[in-house]
Amino acid sequence: MAFTSLTRGEMQAVLARALRDPSGSVFAPATLNDFINQAMSDLSAYRPKEAREVIAWPLPTDVPFFDDFTTVWKVEVRIVADPNAYIRTLLIPYGDSSDSGGNRAGWDFYGGTLYLPPFWLTRIGAAAANQIAEVWVWGYQDHDLPDDDNDVLDLVDVTDYNCVLNHCKSLGFELLNHDRALYQQWLAATNNTDVSATQLSGMSSLAEGTFQRLRARNTKMRRVPSGDYLAVH
Repeated sequence: MAFTSLTRGEMQAVLARALRDPSGSVFAPATLNDFINQAMSDLSAYRPKEAREVIAWPLPTDVPFFDDFTTVWKVEVRIVADPNAYIRTLLIPYGDSSDSGGNRAGWDFYGGTLYLPPFWLTRIGAAAANQIAEVWVWGYQDHDLPDDDNDVLDLVDVTDYNCVLNHCKSLGFELLNHDRALYQQWLAATNNTDVSATQLSGMSSLAEGTFQRLRARNTKMRRVPSGDYLAVH
């Protein structure tokens, strides 16, 4: 069965059970939401979303485009050539200005904006004249943070889910371990009176270790932009 992500409200319930507070009498929803946001933000650092966006040529001038990316690794233009609907692809190289031996006449991505030099704008315009053309961009994006309990968490697969859940669990036990008043409340309200401070410290360390192992094992390596020269096919 395909993975189906949870809503923020559903994740709150799962996390409350994981923290041995199923009634939610100790960890307030706002606190759980803070855990979820922190875990989702961290997930974007080591498991960013793989993304691809397509925009029709010519590119719009009145609205931003491709601004959801945090990193771009590939840019190409696809032109549908009549009369046989043959698709011509122009792979635009990365303008690697840091390397004097590389190609500088290419695209660049800086400050969340994709830049195409005038040379390429002119070339694409000439190649796509009177034909249907699209600009395709591949890269990575941050996971969206939920605004409401009914929002579905922006998790791609079960690995994302396990990483976020265990990170939140680690944050919860860490908070209990450092907040004695909250720890006393947790003992009384959740029937966890058998858990000593030493045992809680061990639970916190175990949760942190589990998360760090998941994080290390599931870190996603990002593709590097290519500085090769123009390819047409």
